[in-house]
Amino acid sequence: MNTPVCFFDLDGTLFSHNANTVPASTIRAFELLHQKGIPCVLCTGRSKGELEAMEEMKALRFDGYILLTGAIAYDGQWNRLFASPIDLPTIRQVLQIANAHHLVYSIVEEFYTFMNEHQPYVNAIHGDIHTALFPVDHVERIKQNPVYQLTIYADKALAQQMQQQVKGIKASSWHDSAFDVSSAEAGKGEAIQRYCAHYGYSLDQTYAFGDGDNDIELLKTSAHSIAMGNACDELKQIATYVTNDIDDDGIFHALVHEHLLTAQEWEQLKEEQ
Repeated sequence: MNTPVCFFDLDGTLFSHNANTVPASTIRAFELLHQKGIPCVLCTGRSKGELEAMEEMKALRFDGYILLTGAIAYDGQWNRLFASPIDLPTIRQVLQIANAHHLVYSIVEEFYTFMNEHQPYVNAIHGDIHTALFPVDHVERIKQNPVYQLTIYADKALAQQMQQQVKGIKASSWHDSAFDVSSAEAGKGEAIQRYCAHYGYSLDQTYAFGDGDNDIELLKTSAHSIAMGNACDELKQIATYVTNDIDDDGIFHALVHEHLLTAQEWEQLKEEQ
């Protein structure tokens, strides 16, 4: 299928943490993409529960959802397409390292996320992304339900160390003091390949938009890779195009540059504003 398909990161790409909302131009861009029959797929490290709690995101309609850094995917009606949980021995290895460093961590099931404890520094991290702390629960829940992601509240150095020590995982940072751990079979890049194969989309027609370290695999896998103006330097270096800042109509400008939207549509938006 030769239809373009767009994959969007959420935090810092669609959702501005400076304005605590989705830019109006991004909302309009999504409306125009849907009118043109161009699928829009969310590709984020967040869970379904977190999305449901973000009222501002309800202004955007998605044709599919790739969540938990590629560990689980749904169609536009929330029917599950595929999933890659972390096996129990691997979870125990990761948590053993985290416990040795006396770290806080979150354990993410499909419909429930919990933490081993609460600490002020973790509250500050969640404040940066406008998300409340998850409840504290018994860690031994890992024996009862599939786990799709572990969030470790530590720096990138430990993420790299953990990935070297534990086979079968991927570690990707989304904050200076937090990173996600998923199965090696997951990841945003693997997920968009599986998503495109499921629907018959050509990878040559994929457009990916991101801003952080955990979007590197996403942009490397896509034919057209767009880094936001507020993106980290490493992402900008691998992108085929660097657009404006999220708060400077970055998504709309990128879509015009990629010829998915038109300059005339941009001029019309400015007149409406």
